[in-house]
Amino acid sequence: MLNDPNWDKKVEVELDEVSKHILNAADWLETHTWIQNKLFGPNEESACTLGALIKVEPNHIVGSILGTKDAYAAAERVRKHLKISLIGFWNDTPERTKEQVINMLRTVAYKGGK
Repeated sequence: MLNDPNWDKKVEVELDEVSKHILNAADWLETHTWIQNKLFGPNEESACTLGALIKVEPNHIVGSILGTKDAYAAAERVRKHLKISLIGFWNDTPERTKEQVINMLRTVAYKGGK
């Protein structure tokens, strides 16, 4: 029988700032409503995938659709991972679920810039 003494050791993953931003968006969506066909819902209590990436900006102003370079870098990483031209095309697919969105964001974050 094989025994690996490192089996139970926790693996630490070092994340860059863009990955941390993407994880923050996934965490935000865990506790808020995910929507389709628009960036934000009323009072920004809900958001689509791109909206969540903008919403978690530290200096985000409610009512603004502008994000900083971190939101744009995060969105670009997600877009490249999905191999699509616009995140909204993926987000707004009728059979898409909130769980798929959150799982995708976590996958992209832990994958990093690879």
